[in-house]
Amino acid sequence: MTLEKFVSQRPADYATVAIRKNGTISLNAVAVEQFNLKGARFVGLYFDKGEGLIGIKAIDQKDPAAFRVVRERGRTFTVSCQSFLRSIKIPYKEGTKIYKAGWDEKRGMLISFRERRVAGSM
Repeated sequence: MTLEKFVSQRPADYATVAIRKNGTISLNAVAVEQFNLKGARFVGLYFDKGEGLIGIKAIDQKDPAAFRVVRERGRTFTVSCQSFLRSIKIPYKEGTKIYKAGWDEKRGMLISFRERRVAGSM
């Protein structure tokens, strides 16, 4: 029998958005820090079907389109948004998918490209 040493994967050193199979969207700690979303308590979710873009922008709680941010381990955050994912026809139940994220200065929001997946199902 040959035993192989397990080496834990390093967390991504770039901003990512994960669409999880439970219908939530998560931002990793790099995205939260890099795009100054640490204090965000509510976000608006946006979608551009033609370009396959998902946008996430910190907004006020009074906005009728506000989604509550839930903190995970203090550094990342998650948004429960099954209704959003269903409305834009993202098959989230197939498994967690991770996408690279960037900041759109013009729109003032985090943007993630659905087509440019950087990691497969987990």
